[in-house]
Amino acid sequence: MGKKYSHLTYNKRLKMDVMLRHGHSAKEIAAELDVHISTVYRNLEQFVEAGQLIKYKPGNNDVWMYRLNQQFSQCHEHLHLQCKECGKIIHIKKESMDSIIAMLEKDYKFFLDCDISTIGGLCKTCMMKKELK
Repeated sequence: MGKKYSHLTYNKRLKMDVMLRHGHSAKEIAAELDVHISTVYRNLEQFVEAGQLIKYKPGNNDVWMYRLNQQFSQCHEHLHLQCKECGKIIHIKKESMDSIIAMLEKDYKFFLDCDISTIGGLCKTCMMKKELK
């Protein structure tokens, strides 16, 4: 990203860039970077205003999520799966995504906006942990 994050070290900026490629909340970013949440919000809002980040609320969630704008990321042309337990993001392969989009258009006359499309559920690891309980 063009601008530098204020009050963040080089390593923390790199980590924040990686997190933003997959969509994370300000709280998740602050915890991961071990910085005050106001520092994270200040930086995120600067990038939203500059058009470099997209701010969105996935599904029925009231928490704002942030990720790189499609012009700065390769994630805008495919769907994502997000584990509701651990937060892991899985990128859906193009072949699978094309099938899902075709089915939605054919069966439901619904035209998906991949730029903000994340499907929630449980990853294999979290599902196995849940089954063991």
